[in-house]
Amino acid sequence: MREKPRDIERMQHMFEAVNDILEFAAGKSFDDFKSNKMMKHAIFRDLAVVGEAANLLTKEYRAAHSDIAWNEIIGMRHVLVHGYYEADETIVWQTIIDDLPKLRAELVKLV
Repeated sequence: MREKPRDIERMQHMFEAVNDILEFAAGKSFDDFKSNKMMKHAIFRDLAVVGEAANLLTKEYRAAHSDIAWNEIIGMRHVLVHGYYEADETIVWQTIIDDLPKLRAELVKLV
């Protein structure tokens, strides 16, 4: 049986997904995001990866890095996966623009 990934590996998964999202959104507008089905699907998928990886971190690791908004990250994943029909594109876009650059800066320190 394969060994479960450790916290640092999950953080690496988060870092890669955040980088991909920021790359997909670079130079794009909210209207581009709304109208580009492939871009939207790719970003939703990578946001789900970020949330799933955060959810699978040990409680101890999350507690040691409590400056990161773990509950919000995990909560967005739940909405995108389980309540996808309720996902607010405006909130997702604001997350990309406002929150992901800050999260990436935190992840750089940790990976």
